[in-house]
Amino acid sequence: MDRRTSPNQPHSALSNPAVLTRIFQHASSRSLKDSACRKNDTVAKCARVCRPFREPALRVLWGRVPSVLPLLRLLVPCFGRIQYDHKNSECTHSQGYVCYALHDLPGPVEWARFCHYAPYVRILHCDMDPVAHLDYEPLPRIDDDDAETPENVNEHSEYPHPAFILPSVWFHLKELSNGRPLFPNLRELVWLASPFAFDFLEVLSPTLQTIHIRLITLHAHTDQEWKASLPLFIRSVASLAPMVQHCEIVATQVHPVHTLLPEVHRMTHLRHLALDTNPLTARRTNAQTLREAKLDTLEALESLKLGIWIKEYSPTRFPPIALRSLRAFTVVDYFGCPEAYTLFHARRLATLDITLHRSIASTQTEAYRAVPAVIARHFPRIISLALRLHTSCDFPGDKHPLDLHKALEPLHRLSHLRELTIVVRGTTLTAASTEVRPFLVGLPRLTALTIDLPRLQYGVATIATATVLVDLARFGTELQRCHLGDLLLSPSLLDHVLVQAATVSPPNTNLTMLSVDRVEYGGDLYVKHDMARCAKLLYELFPNLDCALSRAAPPNRRTAFYGTTNGAWNNCILTVLEHLRREIRTIDM
Repeated sequence: MDRRTSPNQPHSALSNPAVLTRIFQHASSRSLKDSACRKNDTVAKCARVCRPFREPALRVLWGRVPSVLPLLRLLVPCFGRIQYDHKNSECTHSQGYVCYALHDLPGPVEWARFCHYAPYVRILHCDMDPVAHLDYEPLPRIDDDDAETPENVNEHSEYPHPAFILPSVWFHLKELSNGRPLFPNLRELVWLASPFAFDFLEVLSPTLQTIHIRLITLHAHTDQEWKASLPLFIRSVASLAPMVQHCEIVATQVHPVHTLLPEVHRMTHLRHLALDTNPLTARRTNAQTLREAKLDTLEALESLKLGIWIKEYSPTRFPPIALRSLRAFTVVDYFGCPEAYTLFHARRLATLDITLHRSIASTQTEAYRAVPAVIARHFPRIISLALRLHTSCDFPGDKHPLDLHKALEPLHRLSHLRELTIVVRGTTLTAASTEVRPFLVGLPRLTALTIDLPRLQYGVATIATATVLVDLARFGTELQRCHLGDLLLSPSLLDHVLVQAATVSPPNTNLTMLSVDRVEYGGDLYVKHDMARCAKLLYELFPNLDCALSRAAPPNRRTAFYGTTNGAWNNCILTVLEHLRREIRTIDM
């Protein structure tokens, strides 16, 4: 502080709203991570310090609201809860829920308070989950010492029962607003919707850009009710929130999501569309349904996720859908018709994620090969590809296992491919399918590789051995990130691999992340010794491997078998590697 400035005059930075907002955001993020600290308690106290702190603190407190209850509590005493207990005479326990309602129309004071804080809300979540997360309580007012604070509004925040808000609450609030949006600056909305309560529409705002809707089921006939109401529901969303760019619709045991496809084109600014991909929804999403959806009219659409069930496709009957701006395509395919992918014409496609469910015998390698062949021919410029093969075999057996490399050989024609993910479940593979060398040789410019294969299928073990590490160093010269589902270590394997590693020159200096879900070892007597030798192998082959980055890779939680451990890679091998590096640095010094 300048000596000529009065000691009572604050620093100029504390009068800058942008600086204060960053400070309060940092304080809020720290409080969310600290379990011993009440969420947003620090920022709530800062809002009371002085006038310059008030607006930035309130923007942080109310900017992201994980429940609508803190907002509606601004209307107390007109708003409150009614708790019911529904006792079942056939059971010894009671099952209840908490219901919230308006007991009277808000007066001028309550309504003015709601209107004052509602414009701060940019992200709003509304659900009917148990109200166990309401220790987050934004500060309603700072000029009244008797106002609700994080210390006293939390009195009833932990209920053992689900919470419901009557749809009439939103109807009355919308009436009070005289047609104006309840949340004029809302950007993102997450909502549970039922065919009996379209209160969701009362909350929509022209400023909305992101909408996540989860359709819920109430009884056995909810499907028919959603089927009748969904088209008009989506049409209303497009009218009330015309600037929506990201729309995601998932379902809880509801399957008529396909009925909204003909109305999606009304969201003219849509850039990201994700629809529910459960099997019953996808079964009704065929070539005709997709063609009638008019997706080619969405000129800004960059990302698309949906489930399909296309048994056959003829370009003469259904012309291809031109998706001019599409960059990312995620599809869950429940039939596996190769020609179905030619329905989508996307020249700018860079990321393709396919989950293929097929009920075929594992002997049909050529049946699998047809899909990669179409991908390589129809999407030759993709940069990232994820291919997940989920097979329900008609009979068990290993007489004719799937040759994975033969099935995926057409992918070698993808000269622009940089990221490859292969996941296989439910089929028997050949022993050679666990090798990564064919992928590295066929696609020498790969920078990221994920291989996750079934460890045991019908009594046949398919697990990558330690020789994979040598192949990664020798052939993956451009590889920067690699993830393996399983890795087999044993004394004999490591003896052989360490000899091979001595011939690898130069080492792979590009690989910085290497993660493994599960490590299998040759027995308890060899565990520590094998782990240490594997760490030495990593030190020699990958000198720039980042242990922290490798640990941060999201684990794929899988069932552990005898002689395996899910934490051996992170907790043992990488830890030993860090100790080895420190010892060598100490010796060099």
